[in-house]
Amino acid sequence: MAISGLHVSLFGMGVFRLLRRLGCPGKLSSLAAVAIAVGFGQLSGLEISTVRALLMFAVQMAAYLLGRSYDTLTALGFSAGIQMWENPFVLEYAGFLFSYGAVLGVAVIAAVLKEPASKDADQRCSGTSFFRRIFKKQRGRKEKAAQGAQEEYNSAWKKWLERFGDSLFISGCIQLATLPLSLYFYYEIPCYGILVNGCILPFLGLLLSLGALGACVGSIFLPAGKTFLYPVGWMLANNEWICRKSLELPGAVWTAGRPELALIACYYVSLAAALYLYRLKGQRRFLAVLGAAVFMILVLRKPPQFEIDVLDVGQGDGILIQTETGEHFFVDGGSSDVPKAGTYRILPFLKSRGITSIQGWAVSHADQDHISGLKELLEAGYSVEALIVAEGMVRDEAGAELLKLAERRGCRILFVSPGMQFGSEEAVFTVWHPQAECAGDRNGNSLALSLEYRNFTGFFTGDIGAEQERQLVEEGKIKEWMEQKGIRGITYYKAAHHGSDGSNSQEFLELLSPELTVISCGEGNSYGHPGKEAVERMREAGSRVVSTMERGQILIQPLP
Repeated sequence: MAISGLHVSLFGMGVFRLLRRLGCPGKLSSLAAVAIAVGFGQLSGLEISTVRALLMFAVQMAAYLLGRSYDTLTALGFSAGIQMWENPFVLEYAGFLFSYGAVLGVAVIAAVLKEPASKDADQRCSGTSFFRRIFKKQRGRKEKAAQGAQEEYNSAWKKWLERFGDSLFISGCIQLATLPLSLYFYYEIPCYGILVNGCILPFLGLLLSLGALGACVGSIFLPAGKTFLYPVGWMLANNEWICRKSLELPGAVWTAGRPELALIACYYVSLAAALYLYRLKGQRRFLAVLGAAVFMILVLRKPPQFEIDVLDVGQGDGILIQTETGEHFFVDGGSSDVPKAGTYRILPFLKSRGITSIQGWAVSHADQDHISGLKELLEAGYSVEALIVAEGMVRDEAGAELLKLAERRGCRILFVSPGMQFGSEEAVFTVWHPQAECAGDRNGNSLALSLEYRNFTGFFTGDIGAEQERQLVEEGKIKEWMEQKGIRGITYYKAAHHGSDGSNSQEFLELLSPELTVISCGEGNSYGHPGKEAVERMREAGSRVVSTMERGQILIQPLP
């Protein structure tokens, strides 16, 4: 059972009113309601939002017992103070911020907008009264034309529309209060969320009442309880259906990326200014400032710059390359020890940067620690414009399955061989290995790439071994390329085979002479990566060595 703070408040107040109607004394009713609400909240493990609601409800009942007025903001502040006293770190917890932010949206934003604007306002809007005025005008016109049963039908229909409008209004106020939080923690917003809430919230009280009634009756006579709970199950299933269908609509989700803290502060200052202007100047200036604040938090971000992000995917690889023009490329993406690395590591990272599409995704080979995350993203419908694989890739079941999945998702598949190039005007990838007719295992046939971006050079090796590295050295093409470009040593080297001793040979490292070597591997992996001998060879080649096992995600940016 999932219980929110709203459920606790509705349940507690419902019990209190029921006891009062049954003739129980006020003091007894309030104490009993608090006790029953606490027991109800314990069913969910007393999460932060539940504790917030229980404390606020207790303050409300205390105000009733003392004959004092209840103030929502005072109760909210008291509740927050208690929780922060117990654990100050709740200030960093998304559940705490969302719970209190939602109540502030109702207690502050909705309260301000419900009040009439100033007499000097150009236009006046009083929150839900704005919708009510529309409905009253419609009622006035239609009452003249409708009589009898039709009039009653119209009245019921208008009441439902009015309730729907109130739900939209409250949902919109909550969205305004929590918009930066949604972007900061989840990097995107559901564009139809307010409409979905408008369809669900009007029936929440009925749903909760039937659920409580079914539980009580079912405790006495189970078949009777099922009679009440059947519509509850239907309503919950219908709510889920509405939510899922809304995500299938065009433009259902806006992925904006994580905003900076300074931008979040500017948004809330602008929101406060908009509410202040509403009280003084009216609706037009309020809407102008509010629109600017929403545009700022949704659109304004730091301009992209060239960088390489080596993600911490445990025992596996996942590397993003971003250019200053906003193009994005990815090399590999998978893990053998982190479950659902694509869903919980790669995709959240991409969303946090506001990246909604990858121009080219290069796969070195079809081992799970290189493709499992990519497969998850493709299955989830994430946009990958082109899948780049070696023409000499081992054509086994795993590789064939990946290619079929990419084709079903509309990806262009680019088969590359040594000498071919892809990328953009400034970020150029060159293929060095394997040959189209190359024979061997998956690791040996890994796709090896170099990257040129202005004065920055990188080398991606997949899981090639010492034998393949020796072939690349003996061919002399890499050495020739480096001499033509005037490269004494590459900037970045992705350690082959997660830093294995069977790769990263001395002669290959001396050829590349990398300034920085990054090893992607998982802590405590069963393969013993990275190998001590390999790390020592990297350092002897004059390279600085870092690993995701020790550092987590690694960001690489060239010096200005």
